[in-house]
Amino acid sequence: MTIFCRVCRMQIFSQPILLTSNSARHAKPINEMVFECTQILLTKDIRLPQFLCESCLIRLDEAFAFLKLCRESERMFTETIPMAIKLDNKSDPGNGVSYSHSTNAIELTKCFNNSSSEAIKLELEGDDSKAPLEYAATSSTFSDFSALISGGQTASSAQDNKDWLSEARKHRERQRVSTAKRRANMTPDQRKKERERARIRQAQRRALRSEEQVRAQRERDRVRQAMKRARFRQ
Repeated sequence: MTIFCRVCRMQIFSQPILLTSNSARHAKPINEMVFECTQILLTKDIRLPQFLCESCLIRLDEAFAFLKLCRESERMFTETIPMAIKLDNKSDPGNGVSYSHSTNAIELTKCFNNSSSEAIKLELEGDDSKAPLEYAATSSTFSDFSALISGGQTASSAQDNKDWLSEARKHRERQRVSTAKRRANMTPDQRKKERERARIRQAQRRALRSEEQVRAQRERDRVRQAMKRARFRQ
Protein backbone atom coordinates (compact mmCIF):
# COMPACT_ATOMS: atom_id res chain seq x y z
CA MET A 1 0.00 0.00 0.00
CA THR A 2 1.38 3.40 -1.00
CA ILE A 3 1.38 6.00 1.79
CA PHE A 4 1.70 9.74 1.17
CA CYS A 5 2.55 12.60 3.54
CA ARG A 6 -0.38 14.89 4.41
CA VAL A 7 1.79 18.03 4.23
CA CYS A 8 4.38 17.63 1.45
CA ARG A 9 2.33 15.03 -0.51
CA MET A 10 5.45 12.93 -1.12
CA GLN A 11 5.43 9.14 -0.86
CA ILE A 12 6.63 7.86 2.52
CA PHE A 13 9.22 5.11 2.19
CA SER A 14 10.30 4.99 5.85
CA GLN A 15 8.14 4.63 8.96
CA PRO A 16 4.95 6.79 8.56
CA ILE A 17 3.96 8.97 11.53
CA LEU A 18 0.29 9.27 12.51
CA LEU A 19 -1.09 12.81 12.72
CA THR A 20 -2.72 11.98 16.06
CA SER A 21 0.50 10.70 17.63
CA ASN A 22 2.59 12.83 19.98
CA SER A 23 5.79 14.61 19.01
CA ALA A 24 8.76 13.16 20.90
CA ARG A 25 10.30 16.63 21.21
CA HIS A 26 7.26 18.54 22.51
CA ALA A 27 5.02 15.73 23.89
CA LYS A 28 2.02 17.20 22.05
CA PRO A 29 -0.27 15.76 19.33
CA ILE A 30 1.07 16.53 15.86
CA ASN A 31 -2.27 17.73 14.44
CA GLU A 32 -2.60 20.23 17.32
CA MET A 33 0.93 21.52 16.69
CA VAL A 34 0.09 22.04 13.01
CA PHE A 35 -3.05 23.98 13.97
CA GLU A 36 -1.17 26.23 16.42
CA CYS A 37 1.55 27.02 13.86
CA THR A 38 -0.62 27.41 10.74
CA GLN A 39 -4.24 27.72 11.93
CA ILE A 40 -5.03 24.84 9.54
CA LEU A 41 -7.10 22.00 10.98
CA LEU A 42 -6.08 18.62 9.57
CA THR A 43 -9.41 16.82 9.53
CA LYS A 44 -9.73 13.07 10.01
CA ASP A 45 -11.09 12.47 6.52
CA ILE A 46 -10.59 8.87 5.39
CA ARG A 47 -10.08 10.11 1.83
CA LEU A 48 -7.04 12.14 2.88
CA PRO A 49 -3.65 10.90 4.13
CA GLN A 50 -3.42 10.59 7.90
CA PHE A 51 0.36 10.37 8.10
CA LEU A 52 3.35 12.68 8.21
CA CYS A 53 6.85 12.02 6.90
CA GLU A 54 9.94 12.35 9.09
CA SER A 55 11.21 15.40 7.18
CA CYS A 56 7.97 17.34 7.74
CA LEU A 57 7.94 16.34 11.41
CA ILE A 58 11.42 17.85 11.86
CA ARG A 59 10.24 21.10 10.23
CA LEU A 60 7.13 21.15 12.41
CA ASP A 61 9.20 20.62 15.57
CA GLU A 62 11.41 23.57 14.65
CA ALA A 63 8.44 25.82 13.83
CA PHE A 64 6.68 24.92 17.09
CA ALA A 65 9.87 25.55 19.08
CA PHE A 66 10.13 29.01 17.48
CA LEU A 67 6.47 29.69 18.31
CA LYS A 68 7.07 28.73 21.95
CA LEU A 69 10.15 30.96 22.06
CA CYS A 70 8.17 33.96 20.77
CA ARG A 71 5.39 33.40 23.31
CA GLU A 72 7.82 32.97 26.20
CA SER A 73 9.84 36.08 25.33
CA GLU A 74 6.64 38.14 25.00
CA ARG A 75 5.43 36.91 28.38
CA MET A 76 8.75 37.65 30.09
CA PHE A 77 9.00 41.14 28.57
CA THR A 78 5.44 41.92 29.65
CA GLU A 79 6.22 40.85 33.22
CA THR A 80 9.69 42.39 33.59
CA ILE A 81 9.47 45.74 31.76
CA PRO A 82 7.12 47.43 34.31
CA MET A 83 9.40 46.23 37.12
CA ALA A 84 12.48 47.52 35.31
CA ILE A 85 10.87 50.95 34.80
CA LYS A 86 9.93 51.13 38.48
CA LEU A 87 13.47 50.26 39.60
CA ASP A 88 14.98 52.68 37.07
CA ASN A 89 12.74 55.45 38.38
CA LYS A 90 13.85 54.75 41.97
CA SER A 91 17.52 54.80 41.00
CA ASP A 92 17.11 58.25 39.36
CA PRO A 93 14.57 60.20 41.47
CA GLY A 94 15.67 63.60 40.11
CA ASN A 95 14.57 63.11 36.56
CA GLY A 96 11.34 65.02 37.16
CA VAL A 97 9.14 62.48 35.39
CA SER A 98 6.03 61.16 37.15
CA TYR A 99 4.23 57.93 36.32
CA SER A 100 0.55 57.13 36.64
CA HIS A 101 -0.15 53.85 38.45
CA SER A 102 -3.56 53.66 36.79
CA THR A 103 -2.16 52.55 33.44
CA ASN A 104 -2.73 48.86 32.85
CA ALA A 105 -0.30 48.12 30.01
CA ILE A 106 2.93 49.46 28.63
CA GLU A 107 3.63 48.97 24.95
CA LEU A 108 7.16 48.65 23.72
CA THR A 109 6.99 50.79 20.56
CA LYS A 110 10.60 50.52 19.47
CA CYS A 111 13.26 48.05 20.55
CA PHE A 112 16.92 48.88 20.92
CA ASN A 113 17.78 51.67 18.50
CA ASN A 114 21.21 51.08 16.97
CA SER A 115 21.86 54.77 16.39
CA SER A 116 24.12 56.88 18.60
CA SER A 117 21.39 57.56 21.16
CA GLU A 118 20.58 53.82 21.69
CA ALA A 119 17.37 54.56 23.58
CA ILE A 120 14.22 52.60 24.31
CA LYS A 121 10.95 54.36 23.55
CA LEU A 122 8.00 53.38 25.65
CA GLU A 123 4.46 54.58 25.13
CA LEU A 124 2.06 54.65 28.05
CA GLU A 125 -1.40 53.50 26.99
CA GLY A 126 -4.25 55.67 28.19
CA ASP A 127 -2.18 58.88 28.14
CA ASP A 128 -3.82 61.64 26.10
CA SER A 129 -0.53 63.27 25.18
CA LYS A 130 0.86 60.00 23.67
CA ALA A 131 4.36 61.42 24.11
CA PRO A 132 7.13 58.80 23.98
CA LEU A 133 9.41 58.58 27.00
CA GLU A 134 13.09 57.81 26.37
CA TYR A 135 15.34 55.83 28.67
CA ALA A 136 19.03 55.24 28.05
CA ALA A 137 19.74 51.64 27.08
CA THR A 138 22.88 51.72 29.22
CA SER A 139 20.86 51.70 32.43
CA SER A 140 22.40 49.11 34.73
CA THR A 141 19.02 47.96 36.08
CA PHE A 142 17.49 47.28 32.69
CA SER A 143 20.71 45.65 31.44
CA ASP A 144 20.61 43.24 34.37
CA PHE A 145 17.07 42.20 33.46
CA SER A 146 18.02 41.79 29.79
CA ALA A 147 21.02 39.63 30.68
CA LEU A 148 18.89 37.49 32.99
CA ILE A 149 16.26 36.94 30.29
CA SER A 150 18.83 36.19 27.58
CA GLY A 151 20.69 33.71 29.75
CA GLY A 152 17.53 31.83 30.68
CA GLN A 153 16.37 31.59 27.09
CA THR A 154 19.74 30.34 25.84
CA ALA A 155 20.01 27.61 28.46
CA SER A 156 16.43 26.50 27.89
CA SER A 157 16.85 26.37 24.11
CA ALA A 158 20.11 24.44 24.37
CA GLN A 159 18.56 21.84 26.69
CA ASP A 160 15.52 21.57 24.41
CA ASN A 161 17.71 20.93 21.37
CA LYS A 162 19.80 18.39 23.29
CA ASP A 163 16.70 16.44 24.36
CA TRP A 164 15.32 16.49 20.82
CA LEU A 165 18.57 15.15 19.33
CA SER A 166 18.61 12.36 21.90
CA GLU A 167 15.02 11.39 21.05
CA ALA A 168 15.80 11.49 17.31
CA ARG A 169 18.73 9.09 17.81
CA LYS A 170 16.54 6.73 19.85
CA HIS A 171 13.86 6.84 17.15
CA ARG A 172 16.38 5.93 14.44
CA GLU A 173 17.73 3.09 16.58
CA ARG A 174 14.23 1.71 17.11
CA GLN A 175 13.66 1.85 13.35
CA ARG A 176 16.88 -0.11 12.72
CA VAL A 177 15.90 -2.80 15.25
CA SER A 178 12.39 -3.07 13.79
CA THR A 179 13.77 -3.41 10.25
CA ALA A 180 16.30 -6.04 11.34
CA LYS A 181 13.59 -8.11 13.05
CA ARG A 182 11.33 -7.88 10.01
CA ARG A 183 14.11 -8.99 7.68
CA ALA A 184 15.08 -11.87 9.98
CA ASN A 185 11.59 -13.33 9.61
CA MET A 186 11.62 -13.11 5.80
CA THR A 187 12.04 -16.06 3.46
CA PRO A 188 14.76 -15.90 0.74
CA ASP A 189 12.09 -15.12 -1.84
CA GLN A 190 10.70 -12.28 0.28
CA ARG A 191 14.20 -10.85 0.78
CA LYS A 192 14.76 -10.88 -2.97
CA LYS A 193 11.48 -9.02 -3.57
CA GLU A 194 12.30 -6.54 -0.80
CA ARG A 195 15.68 -5.77 -2.38
CA GLU A 196 14.00 -5.28 -5.75
CA ARG A 197 11.46 -2.87 -4.24
CA ALA A 198 14.29 -1.00 -2.52
CA ARG A 199 16.10 -0.61 -5.86
CA ILE A 200 12.92 0.76 -7.46
CA ARG A 201 12.36 3.24 -4.60
CA GLN A 202 15.97 4.39 -4.81
CA ALA A 203 15.67 4.86 -8.58
CA GLN A 204 12.48 6.90 -8.10
CA ARG A 205 14.13 9.12 -5.50
CA ARG A 206 17.15 9.70 -7.72
CA ALA A 207 14.93 10.57 -10.68
CA LEU A 208 13.29 13.37 -8.66
CA ARG A 209 16.58 14.93 -7.52
CA SER A 210 18.10 18.03 -9.04
CA GLU A 211 21.78 18.22 -10.02
CA GLU A 212 22.54 20.21 -6.88
CA GLN A 213 20.92 17.57 -4.67
CA VAL A 214 22.88 14.81 -6.44
CA ARG A 215 26.15 16.65 -5.84
CA ALA A 216 25.25 17.22 -2.19
CA GLN A 217 24.45 13.51 -1.73
CA ARG A 218 27.77 12.51 -3.29
CA GLU A 219 29.60 14.88 -0.96
CA ARG A 220 27.83 13.38 2.06
CA ASP A 221 28.79 9.89 0.87
CA ARG A 222 32.42 10.96 0.57
CA VAL A 223 32.38 12.36 4.11
CA ARG A 224 30.84 9.15 5.49
CA GLN A 225 33.45 7.02 3.71
CA ALA A 226 36.26 9.21 5.06
CA MET A 227 34.89 8.88 8.61
CA LYS A 228 34.70 5.09 8.25
CA ARG A 229 38.30 4.90 7.03
CA ALA A 230 39.44 7.10 9.92
CA ARG A 231 37.77 4.76 12.43
CA PHE A 232 39.37 1.71 10.81
CA ARG A 233 42.83 3.29 11.04
CA GLN A 234 42.34 3.88 14.75
